[in-house]
Amino acid sequence: MEKTLSYTLLFRYGLTSLIGFFILSSAAYSISTLLEFPPILAYAISLAIIYIVDYVLNLKFVFRSKHSKNKFLGYLIYLCISWLIGTLLFSLLFQIIHQIYYANAVTILCLAPIRFILTNWLLNDKFLNSKGKV
Repeated sequence: MEKTLSYTLLFRYGLTSLIGFFILSSAAYSISTLLEFPPILAYAISLAIIYIVDYVLNLKFVFRSKHSKNKFLGYLIYLCISWLIGTLLFSLLFQIIHQIYYANAVTILCLAPIRFILTNWLLNDKFLNSKGKV
């Protein structure tokens, strides 16, 4: 049962990550092209928007958890740090690759395992109940 739950969580997390990737890529490209923002600023803005949607999707769809003030505050701190690291990594990769889509894809691939572990720790009620309170 434990392995099934883990595979199910990974599948749901992967699905929301793929959706987020396409939305993030589309938003960053659109903001950069239509509004003529620099690509790095467009990415940072898009990432901030996606992280808000990400909280709701992870809470309700992936981990099927209930919202609490402590979870949200912990997740908010995590998101700020993750946003900074993601933006810096994207910025570095964009300077090398010069393509929003590819820089975004590599950034997400690099950060996805770390994000899954931290998100699981912060939002999964089953994980919290088995390991103690955060």
